[in-house]
Amino acid sequence: MYRYFNVLFVTLAILLVSGCGTTNLKVKASEAELVSNKDKAYVIFMREDTYMGSAHSPDIYEFDTKTFKPQYVANLSIGDKLVWEVDEGVHHFYVDYFMKSINTLDAKKGETYYVSINEASAKPRFLSEKDKPEQIISRLHCNDKLINQYLFEDSINYDEEDSKRKYYSSPAMIRDISCSDGNVYVGETVNSINMPMIEELKKSTNFVRVSQDITRGFTGSSKEKSIQEEIRAFYPIWKAKFEGIPDGEFLRVNKLVDSKFYKKFDGVQLNMVGHNKLIDNSDAENFSQQAKRINKVGKHNIQANLRLLKLDDGSQAGRYFAIGFTASQIISSAKKSAGAIHLLVDFVDSNNDVISSIEISDTMIGGFFGGFNTTKGNAIDMLDSYVSKNLLQ
Repeated sequence: MYRYFNVLFVTLAILLVSGCGTTNLKVKASEAELVSNKDKAYVIFMREDTYMGSAHSPDIYEFDTKTFKPQYVANLSIGDKLVWEVDEGVHHFYVDYFMKSINTLDAKKGETYYVSINEASAKPRFLSEKDKPEQIISRLHCNDKLINQYLFEDSINYDEEDSKRKYYSSPAMIRDISCSDGNVYVGETVNSINMPMIEELKKSTNFVRVSQDITRGFTGSSKEKSIQEEIRAFYPIWKAKFEGIPDGEFLRVNKLVDSKFYKKFDGVQLNMVGHNKLIDNSDAENFSQQAKRINKVGKHNIQANLRLLKLDDGSQAGRYFAIGFTASQIISSAKKSAGAIHLLVDFVDSNNDVISSIEISDTMIGGFFGGFNTTKGNAIDMLDSYVSKNLLQ
C-alpha cells in the first residue's frame, strides 16, 4: 500500500549555488526487492534528473526530538533515488539543500512513502498535500465550476500548435493543468519546471546506496555536531510557525460546493468561531476585523465560520534581510521575520448545514522588498476569491 509523503518545506533560500558531488553506489535491484520486509516501512527519496539546481546536492538526515542527534541518510545527485528503511512510528527528517526543511512522518508497517527532492525555481518541489487534488481533478470534466472551485487562474503557458488548449495555475496544486475539449490534463504544460508525476520519477531515477565509509565518517564528526545544533535551533521555529501546513500559498478544498448550492447566495457573513490558544487574543481579533472585508449583506446569506489555527505574520521589514550566508544567520532570520498562517473555514446555510469547507495557508520567508504582501492579506484575498467564485451570485 502506498502513501504520499507529506513534506513541509520551509523556504529559507540561500542564493549561492555551490558544487557538491556525491559518492553514492549504484544498486542493481528492483523496488520490490528493496522494500520486501513487511514488518518495516520504507521511505524512497527521489531526485529528478534535471539540470536545474543540479550544482548543489541535498543532504538528508533523520533525527529524534529529544537529543536532535542526526543520522545520515543520503546526499542525492540528480537521477538518484534511495530506499530508507524505518520502524513503524513517528520519524523526523531534516533536509539541508538550498533551504532548510523538516518533516514528520507517521510510518505504518508494510507501506512505502515517496519523496521528491528538487529545486527548479524559487519554490521547493517536494511531494506534498498539493499533489492530492490532482488525483481528483484529473478525472473531472473541465468547466467553469471546476476552474472556480480550485481557484484556477490563466497561466502564461501557451501551445502554438493547439490554440484551443488553455492552461491554468492554482494555489491548490503544485502543477499547472491544461484543458482541451473538456478534458483535464495535469502537468502536461509547456512550462518545463512543472513537478513530475510520481510514476515519471520512479521510471527516470536509479537506486543508489550510501557508502559505509561516508556513514562512518559522519558519526562523531564535527559535521554531525554542527547539523545537530542546526536542527536544535530550527526545530522550535518549525514547530511554532510551520508544522502541519504546506509551504507557500495553499488552498485545500475539504468539501466541494454541491451543484444545488453553487452560486446560490447573495450575501456572506464572516464569524470568528475560535482560534488556537497560542495566538494572542488581540492578534486574532485584529485578523477577524480585517477578514470581515469579505462581508456582503444580502437576503440569502451564507455564514463563513472561521477558525484560526496558526497566525504569525512575522516582520515584513525583516524579510528585506531574510537571506543569510550561514545556517545560524538563516535560522535566526526565519525566527524573527518568517510569517505563517493557517485557517479553516466552514460555510453553513440557514439550517446550519455545511455547504463547503476549505483550509487556507500561507508561509512567507523573504523576497524582493520583503515580500510585497503579508500572509494575512494573501489568506483573506484567497478566501474572498473562493466566496465570490463559488457561493455568491
